[in-house]
Amino acid sequence: MQGQDYIFFLQAKDRSFWQIDTDGMVTKSNKAYPLVFSPDGWNDISIQNIRNKKYWGIDRSVSIPLSYVGDGATIIKSIMLKYGIEESVYLIIAKQELHYVPGVDYGYWYKQIYRGEVDLSTYSHAGAKVNCTTLEDGLAKYLKANEGTVYELPMNVPEAINVKMDGIKLLNKVDTFISNGFNQGNDPNFDIGNHTLETQIIQEDAPFVGGKKATKRVKYGGNNVELLASDEWLLDSTIDGVIDFSYKIDFTLYQIDTPNPAQFFRIVVASVPPNGFVTNRFIIFESRNEVGALNRSYLVEGTASINILKGEKLFLYGFSTIDGAGGARTLIVTYNSTSDNYFNYSYKYIHPTTFVKAFRPQYLFEKLINKVTEGAYTAAVSAYFNKYKQLVITCGNSLRGLPNTNMKISFNDFFQFWDSIDSVGLIDLINKIDFGEKKDLVDTVNYIDLSEPTNFRVNVAKDYLINEIEIGYPEISNEIGVLNGNEEFNCKFLFSVGTTKSPQKLDKISKIKASCYEIEKIRITTENKDSTDYKSDNTLFALHVSQFGSPTLDPTFGEIYELDRTLNTSVTGLVEYSTVFNIFLSPKRNLLRNGDYISSSMYLANTLVFDYKSSDKNNKMVANGVVEKDPISVAAIGTKFFLPILFDFDVPAPNNLIDLLNLNPLQVFRFHFDGNYYFGILQKVSIAPSSRKEQSYQLLSINQDLTKLIDYYG
Repeated sequence: MQGQDYIFFLQAKDRSFWQIDTDGMVTKSNKAYPLVFSPDGWNDISIQNIRNKKYWGIDRSVSIPLSYVGDGATIIKSIMLKYGIEESVYLIIAKQELHYVPGVDYGYWYKQIYRGEVDLSTYSHAGAKVNCTTLEDGLAKYLKANEGTVYELPMNVPEAINVKMDGIKLLNKVDTFISNGFNQGNDPNFDIGNHTLETQIIQEDAPFVGGKKATKRVKYGGNNVELLASDEWLLDSTIDGVIDFSYKIDFTLYQIDTPNPAQFFRIVVASVPPNGFVTNRFIIFESRNEVGALNRSYLVEGTASINILKGEKLFLYGFSTIDGAGGARTLIVTYNSTSDNYFNYSYKYIHPTTFVKAFRPQYLFEKLINKVTEGAYTAAVSAYFNKYKQLVITCGNSLRGLPNTNMKISFNDFFQFWDSIDSVGLIDLINKIDFGEKKDLVDTVNYIDLSEPTNFRVNVAKDYLINEIEIGYPEISNEIGVLNGNEEFNCKFLFSVGTTKSPQKLDKISKIKASCYEIEKIRITTENKDSTDYKSDNTLFALHVSQFGSPTLDPTFGEIYELDRTLNTSVTGLVEYSTVFNIFLSPKRNLLRNGDYISSSMYLANTLVFDYKSSDKNNKMVANGVVEKDPISVAAIGTKFFLPILFDFDVPAPNNLIDLLNLNPLQVFRFHFDGNYYFGILQKVSIAPSSRKEQSYQLLSINQDLTKLIDYYG
């Protein structure tokens, strides 16, 4: 039986229906309860569909408030006054459809065309009417409310992968001050013997890693056994490599015995290599067969280099040797603290391997969609994230090796990272959310046909025009600092085509970082220091891991994934290139991945060139033919998939437009005008279900020949 064209329901969050029962009470029921009285204003209602430029999907909302009367007013009043403005109430609009069942007959049924949340904070009760606006429902509502909410995700879960952090080769520079220690002056009772010099590190790139913060001036006997056991070493090497050092030492020798025997005094860089034998690696000073050297001062300075072995300990060591008769006390020494004595050294350093937890993007996508939509939506298994499954995300606390770490992440930061290294969007496919490149989400095969439009206008889409691109990662503040920070290539770059008619900067700076040097600083300076807070504890970092072959099996950690360094063999522009990682995430590579979107935003500007303007750190890197600071033309940067041109016109909405948009909100529209077909991506349209009166459409032109419009004169 044919009924009303439209019927209305008030629904609870759990999908039950608010109703007035036989006793006149407002209750909830699993049985649908259509309102006896339709909301006043329904004939004027329009459902707005607007492109969300950030997420590339469709936002849907009702444009005007509705007035509820009769049973609708009673239900709204009861909910508001009994449960408050935070109670969830949804307006459901269903349209009567004619349906044919083969072999049976035609029949009528009602199909839901709209669901929106009644905003009780706009509640206004005057006389017989209750007025409330209706909020957009669906994904857009949840994103607007929760996209910036930070969620905690435990990382000690089976879904987390183990990444082998085997370090990058760092140049560690250490400045050491030599103090006088206990100042014995010319005390005849002081026996110089053998001794380590007293030092203190005053500046180090990697604080107190490899080098010792301070050494004491300690006396030893006449043999090397005590030095073998000494803890007053300057450096305990973790690698096979080279140490470069410079020194300046001001001291005074006192000779107190007579007659004057033959003697000598040395200051040396001594070492205890893994084999356990003390070796003089470099002689800084030697005074041999000095006679009558009372109160004689010396100033020695210079530079040198020595090879060191992993596990070798270096000492700054002074000693004297007696050659002939005359007793034991022959020399004493004073290191003059009034001068700027120093022993500075530098060496290449690789921090020992650790294993950190990280999440693949698909796992994070699923968790965040569930949380941000409060369980209303699920995440699709994304082909995009399968393509980039080698890009994983971790956090500062995981890099520190802290147990039971929670990653703190928002959907906004997650999405913005991918939209920085690429141009991506979301698509709502019937309560399942998928993720992909903007150009791939647009369906250019299955058109939605529109009638011949009226009031046709062509405008420039100024929101899409750009002349500058800032791309890469946030500047590392001086407060944090970075080991070898000037070598950092994953920093902020600025490219520009110069002055244009409509200047606008495209912001592609990721909030999730990719600096291999900052990652190493966290690993080196805070590893396992679980009682110490650090500025980057909750900072998120991306890691590019190997995507080929099976993971390595470790007896302790199980499956482990190694950092991908396949691009390293071709690198120039870095002092140490073999061990760095995350080259795949460099600013220029991000620019190229964004190329299709950037090219699309530059209408008929193929001759313009994006010139390099500036960067925060290293701009010299070249890897596998990609030159980070090379200019690139609009013609070469990518393939256009839209044009920054808007079609504005009026046309009746198709009967099934909402169904089509629900099926795929990124289908291309096609319309015939002035003898030609034109195609566009929906930017904005309002649908008036009750009247189907002409609506104003706005479409973003896909890449097509628009010169045919030259001959259109209206």
